[in-house]
Amino acid sequence: MADQFIVTFDSHGLSLEGRKFSEKQIMSALAEGHFRPGMRFRRGRTEFVLTKTGLVPRRRADVEPEEETTEEE
Repeated sequence: MADQFIVTFDSHGLSLEGRKFSEKQIMSALAEGHFRPGMRFRRGRTEFVLTKTGLVPRRRADVEPEEETTEEE
């Protein structure tokens, strides 16, 4: 059985939050215009954002990477 993704955020009128879909179902619905980029899904502890090209893991914080510090003594 394919991994199931749970909808965690759906911005358009028909709320699908809490429903489960396989990646194949998600991509088919995106191609048909039923799902929109920006929807969020969860599989296990990982969150994903739907883009025009597929599911992309979502970063917890959208902060710029900290500058690397080197210890020079």
